[in-house]
Amino acid sequence: MTELRKRKTSSLNQLAGIKIPAETKVSARGTTIRGAFVKAIIPVIPWTYAQVAEWEVRLRIDKNNVTCKYCGDKASELDHFFAVVKDKKPTGYVTDIYNLIPSCGKCNQSKGGKYWKDWMAGDAPNSPHTRNIADFGPRLETLDNYENWIANKVTIIPFSKFESDSLYTTYFEECESLIKTLETYQSKAVTLKNYIEKRISAEQENPQQISQQSTIVP
Repeated sequence: MTELRKRKTSSLNQLAGIKIPAETKVSARGTTIRGAFVKAIIPVIPWTYAQVAEWEVRLRIDKNNVTCKYCGDKASELDHFFAVVKDKKPTGYVTDIYNLIPSCGKCNQSKGGKYWKDWMAGDAPNSPHTRNIADFGPRLETLDNYENWIANKVTIIPFSKFESDSLYTTYFEECESLIKTLETYQSKAVTLKNYIEKRISAEQENPQQISQQSTIVP
């Protein structure tokens, strides 16, 4: 490990009491890419004004002050009540009015692909239970009733019936191929990073003796 890397990892874990950004890995984007590939094929089901009106009533939504149905903070987005991606595959749930819940960013990010009730009552960072939301019980009851109400309304697509179609299988095979390419570039990134760090350290120690041109050797 270079002296620059040693200094970075041993003494710069925090600045002003705040954790520094983690080192980025090209290969770490695999999960994001898989999720994007799945979400890109998820249909959006049109809804009617009547459906929206009933949706607002069932979720007790105040149009003048839309709040997160999980915790009560100001809503900033719509969360998929049932995740559309799980275990790298489509779950069958899509984007329709019955599968959307007003949410704040904190709850949406914390919930991820978890089942809403397990997450709300669980110990995930920033879950309503972890944050000790005052009206936790009534919120859980409202969403429990909502889940029962949408049982025969929410759209569920049996994606398994497409698994024998070449268009479908090729699409996801190409996704995995792209991810493997990223893994290859992660190795290249490590080689380049090590070279850059060695070059910087050398120039700091002997600024007059370093050539302006060098060759990167893996």
